[in-house]
Amino acid sequence: MGVASCFTAECSAVLHSGRQLSMLPGWGVCAGQGFTVRAVSSCVVIRPGTETWSCRPTESAIIGSVTSFPAQARRVRDSTLSPQRRLYALRECALHCAPYGFRATWHHLVVAARIPRSLTDDLDALVRAADELQRTRDVVLQRAQEYAALRRREKATGRRVPRTPPPWNSWGWSRIAYCPDPEHHPTGPLATVVQAVLDRHDAGISVDRHCLACGIERRRPGLACPTCGVHPDGPAARWRASSAEERWQRVWRRELDDRPTPLVP
Repeated sequence: MGVASCFTAECSAVLHSGRQLSMLPGWGVCAGQGFTVRAVSSCVVIRPGTETWSCRPTESAIIGSVTSFPAQARRVRDSTLSPQRRLYALRECALHCAPYGFRATWHHLVVAARIPRSLTDDLDALVRAADELQRTRDVVLQRAQEYAALRRREKATGRRVPRTPPPWNSWGWSRIAYCPDPEHHPTGPLATVVQAVLDRHDAGISVDRHCLACGIERRRPGLACPTCGVHPDGPAARWRASSAEERWQRVWRRELDDRPTPLVP
């Protein structure tokens, strides 16, 4: 049957026959049918063809069902919610605003905001992380508005095709400064790095000859910057390391005391 999608006012679901889809925290699974569902209702029923499956979403699925950045940022700052629910909301914010790619952006937030292994040790860390994402988002949205105004003027003069596509025109804005290695990325404030990338892009600096994040000349075209880890190919780049998944799980659990040496793909 392949992959089928179902979208209603209350839920969005993906059905894959034969095997279970990979999951992020916040996705409920109907055992035995490879059925992954994300919903706000107490119970979801999907009828693909003549068969019927039902699934009751997990608590974290309900938490993550409102997907706008402002709504999730409010949840992060809501002290009446449990620490885990606020963490899930921060994850949703990072999915919307991930200039380094989700994993590298998440690692940056954990390190920069000093999010502890035990969230109750410093709940303000989640707010610091959300605030940094908000500042970054403000930078990109302002540029996007300016770009939209420019395109309207260009179209009025007959230029229908843009000179170059904007770097934020990608899932989660991940093409701005994508880092394949989640532990090797720029160390400065996220908004400052994004601002520098967009400034260099607007100045016409070639991503093939210079790293737009740190500004150094690329001595090895087509490879990640050895200084900051940003790859010119964006999300198309792949990180190959035998310990990749193990290292990512440590990042997700915020176990970063013995950070390994970054690997350059």
